[in-house]
Amino acid sequence: MSFILGLFLHLFAAFAWPYFSIFCHEHGHFFAAKLVGFRPYHLKIGSRTSITWKWLFNSKIELGSYPGGGLTFASMANIDGSNFKTLKLRTSIFLLGGAFANLLLFLMSLTAFCLHPSILLLFFIYIELYLIIYSLFPMNVMIGGVKHPNDGKILQTTLKKNYQEYYRNAAISYQEAISAYGDLPRKRSFLGGDPNRLQLLIDAQVAVLYEHYDEAVKLLEQLLELGSLDKIEIAYILDTLLSIVINNGQMQYLTQADHWSERAIKAAGHSKTIQGTRGAILAELGRYAEAKKMLLPLTEPGQEAIDFTISCWYLAKIDYHLGNSEKVRYWLKQAEQFGSDSASISSILDRILNEIGEKP
Repeated sequence: MSFILGLFLHLFAAFAWPYFSIFCHEHGHFFAAKLVGFRPYHLKIGSRTSITWKWLFNSKIELGSYPGGGLTFASMANIDGSNFKTLKLRTSIFLLGGAFANLLLFLMSLTAFCLHPSILLLFFIYIELYLIIYSLFPMNVMIGGVKHPNDGKILQTTLKKNYQEYYRNAAISYQEAISAYGDLPRKRSFLGGDPNRLQLLIDAQVAVLYEHYDEAVKLLEQLLELGSLDKIEIAYILDTLLSIVINNGQMQYLTQADHWSERAIKAAGHSKTIQGTRGAILAELGRYAEAKKMLLPLTEPGQEAIDFTISCWYLAKIDYHLGNSEKVRYWLKQAEQFGSDSASISSILDRILNEIGEKP
């Protein structure tokens, strides 16, 4: 009996210790991020089936069922041109935080082994050494079936990085993201490539991830007030504000959203995305005839999947309130053509289904 129990404990430890090590590794990154003034907002530990809930400092933690690596996401808060020099050091500390946690576990296991030698403690020592090398030797690793650069590879890039170049690359990434709203004038980069404005936008988007909506609204409105913005940039920023209402269900901003969506239409009324956003806000305001007029064209053939799907959902909501019960199911069926796998929009469907009393 004691042999079976011992075998079970050893097998359990063989699974539990690697998971615990990864848990500590990601928290090493987490606390290193807090130490250097970054804002960690999401920890992913393990892979396969996972659960997510709020964690320390209002971040989110996602625990997988298998000890298959981990990720820690953090925003470089309050970065401007005056502290680019320290940013490289701060980023390096953040990246090394995970290996440092494993180093502490290695030293603890080694001390315990010296006092009470056992195969199990030797296994723990091996695991910590493996994780330190695995995280710091520059290479790509598979996490949840997706290839990611490991800490060492990111650190290698960081030490070579020019952070002015980082913001130029960020501007290019955003320039691709705003294509749904239109094209910027030739030779103009997004937000003029201004690091302060780009970081303001990044911080606002991180605030949304933290569910700090008042802070996000304040930052985005501050960005709009800076002036010298192209109409396409204004539309993108306004649509980011409006997503707080539509995607995140924060109806306390609905009155402001009416103004934001009107302004977005003036800035980029040709954009199908902006038309859909305005229609959704009108539907939330109970102005169903206006909303229907705005949304119906977005359900015609040839529309982008996301515009079509969300428009169908809101048309189901509108017809429910107008008493057209047959049309409700029609619109929900239409929306199924493209599905709702994206977490960023599935919350919209859940909210509408709850409102109209339909089962998912």
